[in-house]
Amino acid sequence: MSVGIFIHWKFKVVSDDELFKHADLLTEALLEQERCTPEVKDSAVSADRGGAVVEIELSVVAASEDEALAVGQSAVRAALHASGWGTPQWPTHNEMRSLLPTNLETTPLSPA
Repeated sequence: MSVGIFIHWKFKVVSDDELFKHADLLTEALLEQERCTPEVKDSAVSADRGGAVVEIELSVVAASEDEALAVGQSAVRAALHASGWGTPQWPTHNEMRSLLPTNLETTPLSPA
């Protein structure tokens, strides 16, 4: 059985005069990750100079949620490095795991 996750991460960019150039390089690096890592699919990058933000989206299919998160985290970090951005405060796998949303399909709702 395989599990798919969708990753949407938003990064605040600190002092980058060439935001769009780096975003283009990041797009190319993520596409290379897709070619080299069959679990990674459908990556996308957007950049907002006014907000100094870069957003990354991708899907990952793996044997477990933990593996999918690890593969996605590794692919994104490698692509960021390949495009010239550093990740000195990158969270650990366990820190990232704690950010995963709860499956709300099984959460009961009741009137307030």
